[in-house]
Amino acid sequence: MDNLLKVMEKLRAPDGCPWDREQTHQSLKTNLVEEAYEVVDAIDSGEDSPLCEELGDLLLQIAFHCVIAQESGRFNYDQVEKGICDKLVSRHSHIFGNDTAKNADEVLKLWQANKRKEKGQPTVTKAMEDIPASFPALMESCKVLDKAASVGYGSKTTTEAFDNLETQSHLVKKEIQEENPSDMETLIGSLLFSLVDVCRLLKIDPEIALHKTVKNFKNRFSLLEKQWLEDKEKGQGKGQ
Repeated sequence: MDNLLKVMEKLRAPDGCPWDREQTHQSLKTNLVEEAYEVVDAIDSGEDSPLCEELGDLLLQIAFHCVIAQESGRFNYDQVEKGICDKLVSRHSHIFGNDTAKNADEVLKLWQANKRKEKGQPTVTKAMEDIPASFPALMESCKVLDKAASVGYGSKTTTEAFDNLETQSHLVKKEIQEENPSDMETLIGSLLFSLVDVCRLLKIDPEIALHKTVKNFKNRFSLLEKQWLEDKEKGQGKGQ
């Protein structure tokens, strides 16, 4: 990490790169998000080379922000590293403390409890309010449902969650049949939220599941379009 930080410090120096010198925390937000998504794509590829490269690009963003903050005396990389190490120790109190956790589910509950204690979140509601507003809706829904479930609120089984999903689906169908779309947005939102709850109990990330479905749809459509264009070229096309 020292080498990367030195490179970034050189690029940000008065005689460094004009583009790098102009960047701020705000201007780099999009870059950070894009690099994170590219890491996910590299993981999905199943190949080591692109994953190694994309992790480097993501690490660059961390170094970039650390150097920018260091220049104004706000914080530096050492503080960032110490912060995450301290957090890992305090959140894993079943390893570094006196708490116990028999399985992964208990570990997650303990993590959330320690997190609320550290952040001064006396209630689950406060923990929900502290979820970043920039999260995509599906991700935010997962976080909210997880926090509610940590205190026993919400569906306990997939059967219960599916029953609620069917209820919400029935309400949407009823609204469509009655041609009264005034509450349709709210009802669709409730339907999606219920589906996320099913995903939670099945331990499926809805964001990833939907992403894969969209990718499969594009692949299928590409094959159909290719066939249609070939048929059209042969004079057999029947229109779109």
